[in-house]
Amino acid sequence: MKLKRFTSTPVKPRIQPTLADVARKAGVSLGTTSMALRGLARVAPATRARVAAVAARMGYQINSAASMLARQRIKGVPQRLLIGFLADAPWEVDRFFLPACEARGWEGRVFMADKFPSPEAASRSLWQQGVDGLILSLRSTQSSFWKNYAQFDWNRFPVVKLSRGMPELAFNLVRLSTFDYMLKALETITGRGYRRVAVLMYPSASERDDLAMRGAFLAYKMKLGDNCGIALEWWDYRENLHRTRPLEASFPLEASCLKWLRKFQPDAILGFHWAFIYPLLVSGIKIPDETALAAVLSTNERHRGIPRISGCNYDTITLYERALGVLETQYLKGVRGFVTHPMEHVIEPVWIEGGTLPRKERSRGRR
Repeated sequence: MKLKRFTSTPVKPRIQPTLADVARKAGVSLGTTSMALRGLARVAPATRARVAAVAARMGYQINSAASMLARQRIKGVPQRLLIGFLADAPWEVDRFFLPACEARGWEGRVFMADKFPSPEAASRSLWQQGVDGLILSLRSTQSSFWKNYAQFDWNRFPVVKLSRGMPELAFNLVRLSTFDYMLKALETITGRGYRRVAVLMYPSASERDDLAMRGAFLAYKMKLGDNCGIALEWWDYRENLHRTRPLEASFPLEASCLKWLRKFQPDAILGFHWAFIYPLLVSGIKIPDETALAAVLSTNERHRGIPRISGCNYDTITLYERALGVLETQYLKGVRGFVTHPMEHVIEPVWIEGGTLPRKERSRGRR
């Protein structure tokens, strides 16, 4: 009797979807996805249900072993550190800082500087609450808290800054390279064929960062020379656009700025922050049909009513993860308070594509 020979066809291993895959499919941030799948109340019920449905369709399962490993700390570090985020403006910390702490198995808490009667009271309260380390975010260095920062007992905590504001606060710093971000944006815009570029800037929290961006602009303009056929012009805009405002909120450009734009007639505008699209749209400028737009600091996230802005990605997740890593190192070494030789940890720019900076040959022309 002749036996039939069976051959087996190799089965391709099934690739398990990651948390990033679920976030991308659901159209929300990585932090929101993580919190939604863990059932945290910080996520809206509708968003939590939508993320859970997407995860179920994709077959995503939380890796309990990986979660356990993520909570096993290096020898000498408590299993659950309490990290305080001390700031003068809540800059989306719920979406990025808190999930970054949770990913390490730590607890994160946000403390607003102006809620304390004095810096001395703040340091005493944070110490009594068991805070193990501090992340500083300085947006408005003119507040009474930062003017009296010497009253704060910094020697109780390891501290990392997220802004170059107030250089007298000698702590290790994790920051973006505003010089490199500005240079990359200018190179990308002119590399796509745009020849009349208006740069709209406003003062940030750090004078050093402002000087760095201005220096990158002047250096690139000098590199191009006078006979390159490219016109680069700079305008200092005074309105503070750090807060994201809804599209229906009317806050048009200053009359003098709008008059300058109409006279200069740029084929591309470079703004400091992606939210600069709001005053441009309110002022009647059609983007990108009439004028292309890019941002020195853009975002991968989508906002209702506007296209994704082309520009350098403000990678907040990487910023917080790097800051927590530096803070952990300081904790292990017993570094508290001011640092004798503070170091800067710089995050390099990564360009992201949006719908606002098409290549010149594909654009519909200038106004």
